[in-house]
Amino acid sequence: MKDNRLSLFGKGEEKRDYLFIQDLIGIIKHLAFSEARGILNLVSGNSFSFKEISSLLRKITKRDFSEITLDRKNQMIHQGFIIDKLVSDCRDAPFTDLEKGLQRAWSFASQ
Repeated sequence: MKDNRLSLFGKGEEKRDYLFIQDLIGIIKHLAFSEARGILNLVSGNSFSFKEISSLLRKITKRDFSEITLDRKNQMIHQGFIIDKLVSDCRDAPFTDLEKGLQRAWSFASQ
């Protein structure tokens, strides 16, 4: 966010999977000391649009910023992952809710 403006490609409808850094660390620690084998996508399994994140940021930061739409230069690709193997191999893996993760990140960044 710069000058109270958030730039989004297109209408912000493109979806991505987000994993809170502490969750990633917890998963890696668990896997390092487990018998798990194979290839795993270290993801949350939940995809959110940039527009949804923008709405959450308004709520969390209590700031009313404008959204600037930029022309999309590449094809829109929604990212989504199936995490059955990850959940099976890491039964106790933490998965922080996106809003809680953004709240924690905002609290840290605004200190």
